[in-house]
Amino acid sequence: TLDGFVYACGGFDGDQDLKECEFFMPDCNEWTGLASMNIRRSGCKTVAAEGKLYTLGGWNGSEILDSCEVYDPRSNRWTMIEPMNRARHGLDVVVIGNVIYAIGGWNGSKQLSSIERYHTRSNSWEFVKPMSMGRWLTTAIPIPAQQVKPIINEPPVNEA
Repeated sequence: TLDGFVYACGGFDGDQDLKECEFFMPDCNEWTGLASMNIRRSGCKTVAAEGKLYTLGGWNGSEILDSCEVYDPRSNRWTMIEPMNRARHGLDVVVIGNVIYAIGGWNGSKQLSSIERYHTRSNSWEFVKPMSMGRWLTTAIPIPAQQVKPIINEPPVNEA
């Protein structure tokens, strides 16, 4: 969510990849259109960070994308930003602070184990340590470190 609204960006309508976007206003139970992205894309991911929406990767109907764009709700405009180092379709994305992590995905020939992070303030990408195996269409969530440590230190529960 961004500003309490739910956003839907891109996708596939059964005939073509989409660049159209809209947002849902829960208080009045309505969907409203907003500016379209610059590139048609399905299998992409969109996240909110620092008051903006960031859409990463995907498929445009002919190739897997490394391109990324950012939406500013104040100007109702999408702007292209630095592309990822790897083209990714079916990736997952999480935000921690002002850093966006692009996780796994499909590059057209294999599932990716690589992860890269985007620094919103410097418009730059860098690789971080990869996962132990390639993953496509996975789910990732950020969990604060102070919540993970107790889970790791607890003994396993034996279920009968």
